[in-house]
Amino acid sequence: MQDNSFLRRGIPAAHTIYGVPSTINAMNFVHFLGLNKVESVNHPKAMALCTEHLLELYHGQGKKFTGKITTCVRLWKITRR
Repeated sequence: MQDNSFLRRGIPAAHTIYGVPSTINAMNFVHFLGLNKVESVNHPKAMALCTEHLLELYHGQGKKFTGKITTCVRLWKITRR
């Protein structure tokens, strides 16, 4: 969706079938389903690890499409020190 592709692995991309708002909502819902599963593991580091990976995922997507680190990510890195 972010790269305006109409096909994913040879099939129509979700946003071309269901629209952008529904696709974004579904993606967010799936992320929270995953976080809910991680929380049920009840391990002290599980949620932090999952959150870290989600942040890296979005950071990577931002770099892929903009070619640079956004201000939000810069602030995130500064606050983690």
